[in-house]
Amino acid sequence: MAAFADLVLADSVPANRTFAPFAIDSNGVARWFEANSIMDARLGLTGSITLPSKGGNVARVRYKLNIPVMDTVVTTLKVGDVICNVEYIIPKRASATNRTDIRSLSYNLLNSAPLQNAVNSLASVY
Repeated sequence: MAAFADLVLADSVPANRTFAPFAIDSNGVARWFEANSIMDARLGLTGSITLPSKGGNVARVRYKLNIPVMDTVVTTLKVGDVICNVEYIIPKRASATNRTDIRSLSYNLLNSAPLQNAVNSLASVY
């Protein structure tokens, strides 16, 4: 089990962005925020694990990264969010190798040319 502590992620510059632990709610959703003087401009991250319920067959691991988009004129005005949702649905009979493979393959997918072009340039494959 990982400790609920600062999480440091490199951005595209690359510069390290530090997400500080905020809270774990009653549903087990952990929340981290990057320090920022403007509340609405804070980058956010949430993470949770849902184990199989009685009679259920899958666990779910969910993480969500949120980057606020601020107005270019009124820089304190939030106009939207850029969001990345990651969800792993893991059958309870999945082996450690299955779990490691899905994490490694998805990591490599995020670094693949089709996905990079889609996100960076809004360009589809052809």
